[in-house]
Amino acid sequence: MKIVGAILLLLIAAFPISCEMTSLIVPLNDGDIPKEIKPFLKEGYRIYFQGFEENLVEFICYDENSASLLLNEFLASRGGYKIQESKEYSYNGIDGYSFTSTWGKGYVLIRKNKVYLFNSPSENTDNLKILMENKFGKEYPYQYLALLLVPIGLILYRIMK
Repeated sequence: MKIVGAILLLLIAAFPISCEMTSLIVPLNDGDIPKEIKPFLKEGYRIYFQGFEENLVEFICYDENSASLLLNEFLASRGGYKIQESKEYSYNGIDGYSFTSTWGKGYVLIRKNKVYLFNSPSENTDNLKILMENKFGKEYPYQYLALLLVPIGLILYRIMK
């Protein structure tokens, strides 16, 4: 019985690890970065997720002020995207904007010295939200899952007894 309990515990612990998305991280080279935003950037990455057309561009700036200036340049359509419409947006306490551009729909979020650009050429906002959940966690955490600890604890107690 203890072996069954140990296997059950191992499966519960291993499940979240097996659910992680596979991604390919590609550093941005100088040709990928518009000259208007180069002075604000320390480095940047484009992250492709397996099975998704949508992608994430992560800009790491020198400081919070540079990140704010980069966001303003982006919204003024000087960051390579031609913004047609934007409105304020917040995800999980991270401020930013949702936008529509000639390249599709997306979200641009700012946290400390990083600017995150989620873009969907097919305008699939559901997939963008999945990618944001993967990057920042659920917007509404699974606090109710703590209630499952009671039945799991009882089951393990009975198995160990």
